[in-house]
Amino acid sequence: MGVALGVTVGLGAGCKRNKTDEELLREKIDCVCVHLYVATKVAVLRAPTDPAAQNARAQLMAAVQSGSRIIEAALPSQHAGDAGVAAPAAAPMPSIELADVARFATALWGLRAEGARIVRSGREDEMQPVLPLILAGGQSVPAWAAHIDLQTEHALFLIVLLGLRLHPRVPIPIPPEMILYEASRTDAARSQLPGFEPVLRGAKAYVFAIHELCDLASREASAMDRITFNAELMQRSMSTLAGGRTVRPQDSRVMDLSFRALGHGASAACYAKRGDDAQMKEELRRFVDSLHSLGVPPEETGVIRAFLAHENNDTAGARAALADARRMRELDPDTRSRIEAMDRALAANDRDAMTRQFDRGQLALLTGRVVYRQVERSGALDAIANEPSLVRVRSYLTATNRSIDAARGTVGATATGAERRARGIIDRFWR
Repeated sequence: MGVALGVTVGLGAGCKRNKTDEELLREKIDCVCVHLYVATKVAVLRAPTDPAAQNARAQLMAAVQSGSRIIEAALPSQHAGDAGVAAPAAAPMPSIELADVARFATALWGLRAEGARIVRSGREDEMQPVLPLILAGGQSVPAWAAHIDLQTEHALFLIVLLGLRLHPRVPIPIPPEMILYEASRTDAARSQLPGFEPVLRGAKAYVFAIHELCDLASREASAMDRITFNAELMQRSMSTLAGGRTVRPQDSRVMDLSFRALGHGASAACYAKRGDDAQMKEELRRFVDSLHSLGVPPEETGVIRAFLAHENNDTAGARAALADARRMRELDPDTRSRIEAMDRALAANDRDAMTRQFDRGQLALLTGRVVYRQVERSGALDAIANEPSLVRVRSYLTATNRSIDAARGTVGATATGAERRARGIIDRFWR
Protein backbone atom coordinates (compact mmCIF):
# COMPACT_ATOMS: atom_id res chain seq x y z
CA MET A 1 0.00 0.00 0.00
CA GLY A 2 3.00 2.28 0.60
CA VAL A 3 3.67 2.02 -3.12
CA ALA A 4 0.06 2.91 -3.91
CA LEU A 5 0.24 5.95 -1.63
CA GLY A 6 3.35 7.14 -3.39
CA VAL A 7 1.99 6.52 -6.86
CA THR A 8 -1.01 8.76 -6.15
CA VAL A 9 1.31 11.74 -6.06
CA GLY A 10 1.62 11.38 -9.83
CA LEU A 11 -2.14 11.47 -10.49
CA GLY A 12 -2.34 15.09 -11.65
CA ALA A 13 -1.61 16.01 -15.24
CA GLY A 14 1.31 18.32 -16.01
CA CYS A 15 0.58 21.87 -14.88
CA LYS A 16 0.89 24.83 -17.20
CA ARG A 17 2.96 27.24 -15.19
CA ASN A 18 1.50 30.29 -16.88
CA LYS A 19 -1.51 29.78 -14.57
CA THR A 20 -1.63 30.21 -10.83
CA ASP A 21 -2.44 27.29 -8.58
CA GLU A 22 -5.72 28.98 -7.72
CA GLU A 23 -6.70 29.10 -11.40
CA LEU A 24 -5.69 25.49 -11.90
CA LEU A 25 -7.67 24.45 -8.83
CA ARG A 26 -10.84 26.04 -10.21
CA GLU A 27 -10.34 24.18 -13.50
CA LYS A 28 -9.72 20.84 -11.83
CA ILE A 29 -12.88 20.88 -9.72
CA ASP A 30 -15.05 22.11 -12.61
CA CYS A 31 -15.79 18.58 -13.85
CA VAL A 32 -18.77 16.25 -14.12
CA CYS A 33 -17.74 14.24 -11.06
CA VAL A 34 -17.79 17.27 -8.76
CA HIS A 35 -20.94 18.69 -10.37
CA LEU A 36 -22.75 15.44 -9.56
CA TYR A 37 -21.23 15.27 -6.09
CA VAL A 38 -22.57 18.73 -5.22
CA ALA A 39 -25.87 17.80 -6.87
CA THR A 40 -26.16 15.04 -4.28
CA LYS A 41 -26.09 17.65 -1.54
CA VAL A 42 -28.66 19.71 -3.46
CA ALA A 43 -30.93 16.67 -3.60
CA VAL A 44 -30.73 16.19 0.15
CA LEU A 45 -31.38 19.85 0.97
CA ARG A 46 -34.19 20.53 -1.53
CA ALA A 47 -36.19 17.35 -1.04
CA PRO A 48 -39.07 18.97 0.92
CA THR A 49 -39.91 21.44 -1.87
CA ASP A 50 -38.60 19.89 -5.09
CA PRO A 51 -40.23 16.65 -6.38
CA ALA A 52 -37.15 15.70 -8.44
CA ALA A 53 -34.87 16.27 -5.46
CA GLN A 54 -37.30 14.39 -3.23
CA ASN A 55 -37.03 11.33 -5.45
CA ALA A 56 -33.25 11.58 -5.57
CA ARG A 57 -33.00 11.88 -1.80
CA ALA A 58 -35.29 8.88 -1.25
CA GLN A 59 -33.09 6.71 -3.46
CA LEU A 60 -29.92 8.04 -1.82
CA MET A 61 -31.17 7.26 1.68
CA ALA A 62 -32.09 3.74 0.60
CA ALA A 63 -28.54 3.21 -0.67
CA VAL A 64 -27.05 4.78 2.49
CA GLN A 65 -29.14 2.51 4.71
CA SER A 66 -28.02 -0.59 2.81
CA GLY A 67 -24.41 0.53 2.87
CA SER A 68 -24.50 1.25 6.62
CA ARG A 69 -25.79 -2.26 7.31
CA ILE A 70 -22.94 -3.74 5.27
CA ILE A 71 -20.29 -1.71 7.10
CA GLU A 72 -21.77 -2.41 10.54
CA ALA A 73 -22.03 -6.14 9.81
CA ALA A 74 -18.37 -6.23 8.83
CA LEU A 75 -17.11 -4.33 11.87
CA PRO A 76 -15.72 -6.34 14.81
CA SER A 77 -17.93 -6.43 17.88
CA GLN A 78 -17.18 -3.68 20.37
CA HIS A 79 -16.96 -6.31 23.11
CA ALA A 80 -15.37 -9.11 21.10
CA GLY A 81 -12.62 -10.79 23.07
CA ASP A 82 -13.75 -9.39 26.46
CA ALA A 83 -13.75 -11.93 29.24
CA GLY A 84 -17.18 -13.46 29.75
CA VAL A 85 -18.68 -11.80 26.71
CA ALA A 86 -19.66 -14.16 23.93
CA ALA A 87 -19.18 -12.99 20.39
CA PRO A 88 -22.56 -12.40 18.71
CA ALA A 89 -23.64 -14.65 15.89
CA ALA A 90 -22.64 -13.32 12.51
CA ALA A 91 -25.46 -11.31 10.97
CA PRO A 92 -26.46 -12.19 7.41
CA MET A 93 -24.59 -9.92 5.01
CA PRO A 94 -27.03 -7.48 3.38
CA SER A 95 -26.53 -6.23 -0.13
CA ILE A 96 -26.81 -2.79 -1.67
CA GLU A 97 -29.75 -2.79 -4.04
CA LEU A 98 -28.40 -1.85 -7.44
CA ALA A 99 -31.89 -0.67 -8.38
CA ASP A 100 -31.64 1.99 -5.64
CA VAL A 101 -28.34 3.19 -7.06
CA ALA A 102 -29.74 3.24 -10.60
CA ARG A 103 -32.84 5.21 -9.61
CA PHE A 104 -30.76 7.70 -7.69
CA ALA A 105 -28.33 8.07 -10.59
CA THR A 106 -31.20 8.95 -12.90
CA ALA A 107 -32.50 11.64 -10.55
CA LEU A 108 -28.99 12.89 -9.88
CA TRP A 109 -28.21 13.42 -13.55
CA GLY A 110 -31.14 15.80 -13.77
CA LEU A 111 -29.65 17.97 -10.99
CA ARG A 112 -26.12 18.15 -12.37
CA ALA A 113 -26.55 21.66 -13.86
CA GLU A 114 -27.39 23.01 -10.42
CA GLY A 115 -24.29 21.36 -9.01
CA ALA A 116 -22.18 22.89 -11.79
CA ARG A 117 -23.58 26.36 -11.06
CA ILE A 118 -22.63 26.14 -7.38
CA VAL A 119 -19.14 24.82 -8.13
CA ARG A 120 -18.40 27.52 -10.67
CA SER A 121 -19.73 30.33 -8.48
CA GLY A 122 -17.32 29.45 -5.68
CA ARG A 123 -20.04 30.46 -3.21
CA GLU A 124 -22.21 28.42 -0.87
CA ASP A 125 -24.56 31.09 0.46
CA GLU A 126 -27.60 28.95 -0.29
CA MET A 127 -26.10 25.71 1.01
CA GLN A 128 -26.58 24.16 4.43
CA PRO A 129 -24.97 21.14 6.10
CA VAL A 130 -26.40 17.87 4.81
CA LEU A 131 -25.03 15.63 7.55
CA PRO A 132 -27.84 16.32 10.07
CA LEU A 133 -30.33 15.07 7.46
CA ILE A 134 -28.17 12.11 6.42
CA LEU A 135 -27.47 11.06 10.01
CA ALA A 136 -31.09 11.48 11.10
CA GLY A 137 -31.97 8.20 9.40
CA GLY A 138 -29.52 6.19 11.48
CA GLN A 139 -30.17 4.20 14.64
CA SER A 140 -28.21 6.68 16.79
CA VAL A 141 -27.49 10.29 15.96
CA PRO A 142 -24.24 11.70 17.42
CA ALA A 143 -24.68 14.83 19.53
CA TRP A 144 -22.34 16.87 17.35
CA ALA A 145 -24.57 16.43 14.29
CA ALA A 146 -27.19 18.91 15.52
CA HIS A 147 -24.70 21.79 15.72
CA ILE A 148 -22.49 21.13 12.72
CA ASP A 149 -21.79 23.98 10.30
CA LEU A 150 -20.66 23.94 6.67
CA GLN A 151 -16.98 24.38 7.48
CA THR A 152 -16.96 21.46 9.90
CA GLU A 153 -18.89 19.33 7.43
CA HIS A 154 -16.33 20.02 4.70
CA ALA A 155 -13.56 19.14 7.16
CA LEU A 156 -15.22 15.84 8.12
CA PHE A 157 -15.86 14.90 4.50
CA LEU A 158 -12.22 15.68 3.66
CA ILE A 159 -10.86 13.46 6.44
CA VAL A 160 -13.26 10.57 5.80
CA LEU A 161 -12.79 10.67 2.01
CA LEU A 162 -9.00 10.76 2.39
CA GLY A 163 -9.12 7.94 4.91
CA LEU A 164 -11.21 5.85 2.53
CA ARG A 165 -8.87 6.54 -0.36
CA LEU A 166 -5.72 5.64 1.57
CA HIS A 167 -7.16 2.69 3.49
CA PRO A 168 -5.89 -0.64 2.11
CA ARG A 169 -9.16 -2.52 2.65
CA VAL A 170 -11.69 -0.11 1.12
CA PRO A 171 -12.97 -1.76 -2.08
CA ILE A 172 -14.33 1.37 -3.85
CA PRO A 173 -11.78 3.88 -5.15
CA ILE A 174 -12.70 7.49 -4.36
CA PRO A 175 -12.31 9.91 -7.30
CA PRO A 176 -9.54 12.39 -6.44
CA GLU A 177 -11.69 15.28 -7.69
CA MET A 178 -14.21 14.69 -4.91
CA ILE A 179 -11.46 14.94 -2.31
CA LEU A 180 -9.96 17.99 -4.05
CA TYR A 181 -13.32 19.76 -3.94
CA GLU A 182 -13.69 19.19 -0.19
CA ALA A 183 -10.09 20.30 0.38
CA SER A 184 -10.74 23.48 -1.58
CA ARG A 185 -13.82 24.24 0.54
CA THR A 186 -12.30 23.40 3.94
CA ASP A 187 -11.16 26.36 6.02
CA ALA A 188 -9.02 24.59 8.60
CA ALA A 189 -9.07 27.55 11.00
CA ARG A 190 -12.87 27.76 11.11
CA SER A 191 -14.00 24.18 11.73
CA GLN A 192 -15.64 23.20 15.01
CA LEU A 193 -12.97 20.59 15.64
CA PRO A 194 -10.59 22.21 18.15
CA GLY A 195 -7.03 20.94 17.87
CA PHE A 196 -7.64 19.49 14.39
CA GLU A 197 -6.24 22.40 12.39
CA PRO A 198 -2.78 20.82 11.79
CA VAL A 199 -4.46 17.56 10.68
CA LEU A 200 -6.75 19.40 8.28
CA ARG A 201 -3.91 21.50 6.86
CA GLY A 202 -1.76 18.39 6.42
CA ALA A 203 -4.63 16.66 4.62
CA LYS A 204 -5.16 19.70 2.38
CA ALA A 205 -1.43 19.89 1.61
CA TYR A 206 -1.42 16.23 0.57
CA VAL A 207 -4.51 16.60 -1.63
CA PHE A 208 -3.20 19.75 -3.32
CA ALA A 209 0.19 18.11 -3.88
CA ILE A 210 -1.19 15.02 -5.63
CA HIS A 211 -2.86 17.40 -8.09
CA GLU A 212 0.45 19.22 -8.61
CA LEU A 213 -0.76 22.38 -6.89
CA CYS A 214 2.57 22.66 -5.12
CA ASP A 215 2.31 26.28 -3.97
CA LEU A 216 -1.09 25.70 -2.38
CA ALA A 217 0.26 22.54 -0.74
CA SER A 218 3.32 24.31 0.65
CA ARG A 219 1.18 27.18 1.93
CA GLU A 220 -0.91 24.76 3.97
CA ALA A 221 2.18 22.91 5.21
CA SER A 222 3.82 26.16 6.31
CA ALA A 223 0.67 27.29 8.12
CA MET A 224 0.56 23.87 9.80
CA ASP A 225 4.05 24.40 11.22
CA ARG A 226 2.99 27.63 12.92
CA ILE A 227 0.40 25.80 15.02
CA THR A 228 1.41 24.22 18.31
CA PHE A 229 -0.04 20.80 19.05
CA ASN A 230 -2.71 20.99 21.76
CA ALA A 231 -3.22 17.51 23.17
CA GLU A 232 -6.24 18.44 25.29
CA LEU A 233 -8.16 20.04 22.42
CA MET A 234 -7.24 17.25 20.00
CA GLN A 235 -8.33 14.53 22.43
CA ARG A 236 -11.60 16.36 23.10
CA SER A 237 -12.44 16.56 19.38
CA MET A 238 -11.49 12.94 18.74
CA SER A 239 -13.57 11.85 21.73
CA THR A 240 -16.55 13.85 20.42
CA LEU A 241 -16.34 12.12 17.04
CA ALA A 242 -15.95 8.80 18.85
CA GLY A 243 -19.26 9.26 20.65
CA GLY A 244 -17.62 10.09 23.98
CA ARG A 245 -15.12 7.24 23.96
CA THR A 246 -11.87 8.06 25.74
CA VAL A 247 -9.00 8.67 23.32
CA ARG A 248 -5.47 7.93 24.43
CA PRO A 249 -3.05 10.91 24.37
CA GLN A 250 -0.62 9.01 22.17
CA ASP A 251 -3.35 8.43 19.56
CA SER A 252 -4.03 12.14 19.17
CA ARG A 253 -0.29 12.89 19.01
CA VAL A 254 0.29 10.24 16.33
CA MET A 255 -2.64 11.60 14.28
CA ASP A 256 -1.27 15.14 14.48
CA LEU A 257 2.33 14.31 13.59
CA SER A 258 1.39 11.84 10.88
CA PHE A 259 -0.57 14.46 8.96
CA ARG A 260 2.18 17.04 9.46
CA ALA A 261 4.66 14.62 7.90
CA LEU A 262 2.19 13.71 5.15
CA GLY A 263 1.78 17.38 4.18
CA HIS A 264 5.50 18.04 3.96
CA GLY A 265 6.34 14.78 2.23
CA ALA A 266 3.71 15.27 -0.46
CA SER A 267 4.79 18.90 -0.97
CA ALA A 268 8.39 17.81 -1.41
CA ALA A 269 7.44 15.21 -4.01
CA CYS A 270 5.32 17.80 -5.82
CA TYR A 271 8.20 20.28 -6.04
CA ALA A 272 10.57 17.50 -7.14
CA LYS A 273 8.29 16.73 -10.06
CA ARG A 274 8.05 20.43 -10.90
CA GLY A 275 11.84 20.80 -10.76
CA ASP A 276 11.92 23.39 -7.96
CA ASP A 277 14.95 22.12 -6.04
CA ALA A 278 15.08 24.81 -3.36
CA GLN A 279 11.47 24.30 -2.29
CA MET A 280 11.81 20.52 -2.57
CA LYS A 281 14.78 20.44 -0.18
CA GLU A 282 13.08 22.70 2.34
CA GLU A 283 9.97 20.54 2.40
CA LEU A 284 12.11 17.39 2.66
CA ARG A 285 13.94 18.83 5.67
CA ARG A 286 10.64 19.59 7.39
CA PHE A 287 9.38 16.15 6.44
CA VAL A 288 12.32 14.44 8.14
CA ASP A 289 11.97 16.64 11.24
CA SER A 290 8.27 15.73 11.50
CA LEU A 291 9.01 12.02 11.19
CA HIS A 292 11.69 12.10 13.86
CA SER A 293 9.30 13.97 16.19
CA LEU A 294 6.83 11.18 15.51
CA GLY A 295 9.38 8.62 16.66
CA VAL A 296 10.19 7.17 13.25
CA PRO A 297 13.64 5.53 13.58
CA PRO A 298 16.54 7.12 11.65
CA GLU A 299 16.99 4.07 9.44
CA GLU A 300 13.60 4.75 7.82
CA THR A 301 14.62 8.28 6.85
CA GLY A 302 18.19 7.33 5.90
CA VAL A 303 17.84 7.47 2.11
CA ILE A 304 16.11 10.85 2.19
CA ARG A 305 18.71 12.27 4.60
CA ALA A 306 21.44 10.90 2.35
CA PHE A 307 19.97 12.81 -0.57
CA LEU A 308 19.79 16.04 1.43
CA ALA A 309 23.38 15.63 2.61
CA HIS A 310 24.48 14.93 -0.95
CA GLU A 311 22.75 18.08 -2.14
CA ASN A 312 24.67 20.03 0.52
CA ASN A 313 28.00 18.47 -0.59
CA ASP A 314 28.27 16.53 2.68
CA THR A 315 29.59 13.18 1.46
CA ALA A 316 30.39 11.86 4.94
CA GLY A 317 26.91 12.74 6.18
CA ALA A 318 25.34 11.08 3.15
CA ARG A 319 27.25 7.83 3.68
CA ALA A 320 26.38 7.82 7.39
CA ALA A 321 22.71 8.23 6.51
CA LEU A 322 22.93 5.33 4.06
CA ALA A 323 24.50 3.21 6.79
CA ASP A 324 21.38 3.93 8.86
CA ALA A 325 19.19 2.99 5.91
CA ARG A 326 20.87 -0.42 5.63
CA ARG A 327 19.58 -1.28 9.11
CA MET A 328 15.95 -0.73 8.11
CA ARG A 329 13.68 -3.65 8.94
CA GLU A 330 12.00 -5.41 6.02
CA LEU A 331 14.46 -3.89 3.55
CA ASP A 332 13.50 -5.17 0.12
CA PRO A 333 16.22 -6.30 -2.35
CA ASP A 334 15.58 -3.45 -4.80
CA THR A 335 15.97 -0.78 -2.12
CA ARG A 336 19.06 -2.48 -0.71
CA SER A 337 20.61 -2.59 -4.18
CA ARG A 338 19.85 1.11 -4.69
CA ILE A 339 21.40 2.00 -1.32
CA GLU A 340 24.57 0.09 -2.13
CA ALA A 341 24.81 1.74 -5.56
CA MET A 342 24.45 5.16 -3.91
CA ASP A 343 27.19 4.36 -1.42
CA ARG A 344 29.56 3.24 -4.19
CA ALA A 345 28.86 6.45 -6.09
CA LEU A 346 29.59 8.53 -2.99
CA ALA A 347 32.79 6.61 -2.27
CA ALA A 348 33.96 7.30 -5.83
CA ASN A 349 32.87 10.94 -5.59
CA ASP A 350 30.72 10.36 -8.66
CA ARG A 351 27.98 12.95 -8.27
CA ASP A 352 26.37 12.09 -11.57
CA ALA A 353 26.01 8.45 -10.61
CA MET A 354 24.58 9.44 -7.23
CA THR A 355 22.05 11.73 -8.89
CA ARG A 356 21.03 8.95 -11.29
CA GLN A 357 20.56 6.54 -8.41
CA PHE A 358 18.40 9.00 -6.50
CA ASP A 359 15.82 9.46 -9.21
CA ARG A 360 13.61 12.31 -8.08
CA GLY A 361 10.63 10.42 -9.31
CA GLN A 362 11.34 8.08 -6.39
CA LEU A 363 10.57 10.84 -3.89
CA ALA A 364 6.84 10.21 -4.10
CA LEU A 365 7.45 6.54 -3.38
CA LEU A 366 9.87 7.16 -0.52
CA THR A 367 7.91 9.84 1.30
CA GLY A 368 4.61 8.05 0.86
CA ARG A 369 5.98 4.72 2.04
CA VAL A 370 7.47 6.13 5.25
CA VAL A 371 4.39 8.13 6.23
CA TYR A 372 1.92 5.42 5.34
CA ARG A 373 3.83 2.84 7.37
CA GLN A 374 3.57 5.05 10.44
CA VAL A 375 -0.10 5.93 9.93
CA GLU A 376 -0.91 2.25 9.45
CA ARG A 377 0.92 1.37 12.67
CA SER A 378 -1.06 3.99 14.55
CA GLY A 379 -4.42 2.57 13.43
CA ALA A 380 -5.53 6.08 12.41
CA LEU A 381 -7.04 4.90 9.12
CA ASP A 382 -9.03 2.15 10.84
CA ALA A 383 -10.31 4.70 13.35
CA ILE A 384 -11.48 6.98 10.55
CA ALA A 385 -13.02 4.22 8.45
CA ASN A 386 -14.72 2.26 11.25
CA GLU A 387 -15.65 4.78 13.95
CA PRO A 388 -19.36 4.05 14.66
CA SER A 389 -20.37 7.71 14.62
CA LEU A 390 -18.82 8.08 11.17
CA VAL A 391 -20.10 4.85 9.62
CA ARG A 392 -23.15 6.58 8.15
CA VAL A 393 -20.95 9.39 6.82
CA ARG A 394 -18.75 6.78 5.20
CA SER A 395 -21.80 5.02 3.76
CA TYR A 396 -23.20 8.28 2.36
CA LEU A 397 -19.92 9.08 0.61
CA THR A 398 -19.59 5.53 -0.73
CA ALA A 399 -23.18 5.47 -2.01
CA THR A 400 -22.68 8.90 -3.57
CA ASN A 401 -19.53 7.71 -5.31
CA ARG A 402 -21.28 4.65 -6.77
CA SER A 403 -24.23 6.74 -7.89
CA ILE A 404 -21.99 9.33 -9.56
CA ASP A 405 -20.26 6.54 -11.44
CA ALA A 406 -23.62 5.10 -12.49
CA ALA A 407 -24.90 8.52 -13.54
CA ARG A 408 -21.85 9.16 -15.71
CA GLY A 409 -21.60 5.69 -17.16
CA THR A 410 -25.23 4.74 -17.66
CA VAL A 411 -27.58 7.70 -17.48
CA GLY A 412 -25.15 10.07 -19.16
CA ALA A 413 -24.69 7.59 -22.00
CA THR A 414 -28.39 7.84 -22.84
CA ALA A 415 -28.48 11.66 -22.93
CA THR A 416 -29.38 13.55 -26.08
CA GLY A 417 -26.89 13.71 -28.92
CA ALA A 418 -25.88 17.27 -28.08
CA GLU A 419 -25.37 16.36 -24.42
CA ARG A 420 -23.33 13.31 -25.37
CA ARG A 421 -21.02 15.40 -27.51
CA ALA A 422 -20.61 17.93 -24.70
CA ARG A 423 -20.00 15.13 -22.24
CA GLY A 424 -17.34 13.69 -24.54
CA ILE A 425 -15.45 16.96 -24.44
CA ILE A 426 -15.65 17.11 -20.65
CA ASP A 427 -14.72 13.45 -20.22
CA ARG A 428 -11.39 14.02 -21.96
CA PHE A 429 -10.43 15.94 -18.85
CA TRP A 430 -11.78 13.22 -16.54
CA ARG A 431 -9.09 11.72 -14.36
